[in-house]
Amino acid sequence: MKKVSQYKITEIFESIQGEGVFTGKWVTFVRFYGCNLKCPFCDTQIDKYKRLTLTGIMKRVKELGNDIVVFTGGEPTIQIDLPLLRMFRKSKYQLHIESNGATECIANENGQLINKMFTMWHYFNWVTISPKYHNGYMLADVSSLERADEVKLLVDTKLSIEELKQRITEVREYFQNGTIFLQPIEASGHTEENTKYVYNLLRLLEHEKWDANVMLNIQIHKILNVR
Repeated sequence: MKKVSQYKITEIFESIQGEGVFTGKWVTFVRFYGCNLKCPFCDTQIDKYKRLTLTGIMKRVKELGNDIVVFTGGEPTIQIDLPLLRMFRKSKYQLHIESNGATECIANENGQLINKMFTMWHYFNWVTISPKYHNGYMLADVSSLERADEVKLLVDTKLSIEELKQRITEVREYFQNGTIFLQPIEASGHTEENTKYVYNLLRLLEHEKWDANVMLNIQIHKILNVR
């Protein structure tokens, strides 16, 4: 008997999309458990999850009845596979994903190492990549930035204007035409400070005519105190 795949799911719920181009749209979120990074500022460190089959995930999504389904996490690409993606596309949902882009590499049929998501990105209608950094180095895979529809950079007062410019320049090598959102890091006691800091950074970028497609991203759902 063929083993039925199970996915570790933290929650499946409906709410407004609070970030990016689709801010304000009513969507269904499928939050996958687990992440391949350990960011100290992470706001979704949730230890509980349920094991759900593809049928179980689809059943709950259909109950909520929204056209847009957002895979989020954690880091959803850790668990995503072709059966899951094919089922959602067959059901004709608008499928979105929020990823850090630092997905694992696997061997193809020729033994070459390729990004796991390389043959899967095309299943998504909208891809949001939020690259993270370690010791100044970007951890996102190039192919994820090339596929992105929008990029989100997290910013706090520790990041200088020159460092921000360097990160934007690096992203623009592979993501040339879309919007780069600057999102203030939410930290205990420092959220307002970080937000004002990003506001001032954007003012400097605008006055220098540095990049016309960089925008502030505020997490609207947190202002409304909803999920």
